[in-house]
Amino acid sequence: MKKLVEKFTLIALMIALTALFSGCGKSETTVVNTAIIVGKHALAPNPEYTSLTGTLSSVCKSSGRITVISAEGEPRVVIDLQAPEIDKGISSSKKQKIIDSELDQIFAAIRAIVAETPEVDILNSLSLAARSLQDTSGEKHLYLLDPGLHTAEGTLNMATLFFHEDNDFDSLIEELREHEGLPDLSGIHVHLCGLGDTVAPQQPLTENHRRQLEAFYTTLLNESGAASITIKANLSQTPVSPDLPTVTPIILPEFNTSQDGYTQDSALVLDESYFAFLPDSTELTDPEGAQKILDRVADYYISHPEENLAIIGTTSSYGEAESLRIFSAKRGDTVRELLYAMGVPLEQMEVYGLGYGSDFTTCDRDAEDHLIEDIAASNRKVILTGNESSYAIAARNYLAEN
Repeated sequence: MKKLVEKFTLIALMIALTALFSGCGKSETTVVNTAIIVGKHALAPNPEYTSLTGTLSSVCKSSGRITVISAEGEPRVVIDLQAPEIDKGISSSKKQKIIDSELDQIFAAIRAIVAETPEVDILNSLSLAARSLQDTSGEKHLYLLDPGLHTAEGTLNMATLFFHEDNDFDSLIEELREHEGLPDLSGIHVHLCGLGDTVAPQQPLTENHRRQLEAFYTTLLNESGAASITIKANLSQTPVSPDLPTVTPIILPEFNTSQDGYTQDSALVLDESYFAFLPDSTELTDPEGAQKILDRVADYYISHPEENLAIIGTTSSYGEAESLRIFSAKRGDTVRELLYAMGVPLEQMEVYGLGYGSDFTTCDRDAEDHLIEDIAASNRKVILTGNESSYAIAARNYLAEN
């Protein structure tokens, strides 16, 4: 039904524009073109459209091109049309009425958009938008109305993004260039609207997370040749709809710190959404990626030899209690060995294997005692924290009492 409404709105828009501008003469106004990426999916609030009004008015006045793309797992073009030319001989008031009517039709079509496929592929959305502008002349503007959290499979693991120091994305950008290809944004003015603004079930971004996200997109867009970059907040907190395809929330690192990064009192939670072990194994799926995530922690303890690190392992409820404790300790040992290879002395690190059942895990069984896999996955984690933090004290107390 949603798809039919969307198609009907687009057809109505095309008919209305043709009727409004039939028989018009050529305008000498500088042509303005725009591509708009609209994220109306499970993690995004309703977009704020007011930032589009000025550019869309210029597009209508100059007979520019308008392309609207839905940001989702399989990005798709929803609107792609050339605004008809306005007769130079008509009065200013009539011209404005025509433009206002056209804007109403365009905004109605945009508001009718909803995601149809699971997840969100921002990189391909940007590439699709860039291609729509490449063969146009005049001014080119690209709007991204989306939180900017890429969840689709591929080279970009958005969770690991938040472990980079500000503006330190060179290796990640090169990897994207090699495997995915960067969008060609040469000569395009890019406007990011609502970057980092999310709704449940996405965990809200802290100011630190927002800074990292903005730094990443600034680097990505500059490396892609953007003519300029502007960033504007989206103050809306209204979900698009309760009936949308699934989008996997990004698990954010939990630093109890300011922007200075990791400290002795930080708790860095590494779960399998971005720090994964092979199934039923203590072997990491991506040791090189894991090392990038641990860089900040390793740097801290190497430069603070007087402080010790606690490595706390937990599991799901699947298995015997003692076996789970041993298994979680072994996974903790894997992290300890990796940090040792990165320069942290072994004697500076303590491993606590808690298994399942402490305050660090959540009940992952339903009323019929079946395993709830989503919750079980979040219980399979390793927590890094100072050995005198409240987290480490709680871990020691749990082991002493059980």
